[in-house]
Amino acid sequence: MLRCFQSTSTTTMTQKPTPTKYFSRSKVLTLMLILWGQQPTALAYFNNQSLSADLITGAFYTDQPGIVGTVTPWRFVVYYKQKVDPHSELDMRLNSQTGIVSGPYIDGFNTKQENFNIETIKYTRNLTESLKGRLGYGKIKANVIKQGGTITPMPFSNAMARLPLQASDIALGLEKKSSFYNGSYTVGTAVSNISNTTESSKRQYSMFYEVFLKHNHGSRWLQYSHNNLVEIFASDHYFSTGADYTVHNNTVNAAIYLGVIEGWLGFDCGYRRTHIKPLYDSTLGIGYGISDELQSTLEVSLEKQFPYNTSVVTSWYVQHPHTGNTDTFNVAGVKITHRL
Repeated sequence: MLRCFQSTSTTTMTQKPTPTKYFSRSKVLTLMLILWGQQPTALAYFNNQSLSADLITGAFYTDQPGIVGTVTPWRFVVYYKQKVDPHSELDMRLNSQTGIVSGPYIDGFNTKQENFNIETIKYTRNLTESLKGRLGYGKIKANVIKQGGTITPMPFSNAMARLPLQASDIALGLEKKSSFYNGSYTVGTAVSNISNTTESSKRQYSMFYEVFLKHNHGSRWLQYSHNNLVEIFASDHYFSTGADYTVHNNTVNAAIYLGVIEGWLGFDCGYRRTHIKPLYDSTLGIGYGISDELQSTLEVSLEKQFPYNTSVVTSWYVQHPHTGNTDTFNVAGVKITHRL
């Protein structure tokens, strides 16, 4: 889970109430059969041009008490995306990484080592001209298909720029284009602990809904999730809404998060400017996020694209915990991504 949401001091976590199971196994399987039952899917041949990979590494320093120092992790991600037929697409992601076992939080790196494994498999099918479905396996969530979401530029901390959702084993999403405006409606569901145990009492069902609106200079979105948040938050239901607006090379955005039980969870906002000539066409990002009663974070980053499919992100963030007597700390570093 994202450690950017965790306090650096020991706190008592509020236990979530036992979730209500709104979906039986038969209902979930029925939805899956509807998606898959359009026509038998022919096996596609392996296309090596559909294969790509990222090698990610960097050096990151923190002065956070107890873990002061520098860490140099690496991550290797393989992507395979191919058209199965004119209406279907297969998308796979494989991952291997050292992780950052002890050190600063850097988005994209886990807190433990991972051997090379299939992380997600997604099958997308256009059911009609206006309806699309997606079935996902692996480390997947109920928002397996969505359009909206905050774009606050916080590449290292990602603090409040993405709520810590729990991963499930299987997820199904349906997206319907609106006939009234330039946008879409989305509904998704997911179930956990179904791939490795027969004990249904250990399974958790989650839901996701979204309304998305696209306009000439950006977008607006409203999302609702149930049974998705990790136990850092006591809220079992929450809403998130946000917007972004772009003029020429400048983009501003903001998003707020509200828990049905807990109320205010936090917000994030940011500014991004692309193709800055004095900085050799780099992209400047400034982001700020607050997760209520946990922490506030400010991050400034600079991204530059280099030849030979290489990008370099230099970033610094300062984080102030809201609980305990933990001091404000800094994290800074450079992340290099090379597309193979």
